[in-house]
Amino acid sequence: MGSIIEEDEQNGANPIEIAKLINKILNTENPKLRYLAGPKAEKLFVILKRFLPESLVQFIVEKYYKL
Repeated sequence: MGSIIEEDEQNGANPIEIAKLINKILNTENPKLRYLAGPKAEKLFVILKRFLPESLVQFIVEKYYKL
């Protein structure tokens, strides 16, 4: 069970890309309240969560992590 979660933690977002985003935010005159960072699939899922029913979101998470 823990192997997928551990793998996601170990292979998370590239620190260089996160640093570039932080630099961009710090140098923006009017930064947004929130920014998405990380792999494209994770960013897409964050957006989809706004439109999908909570039960479907829970189902997807459980299937992905084999819970």
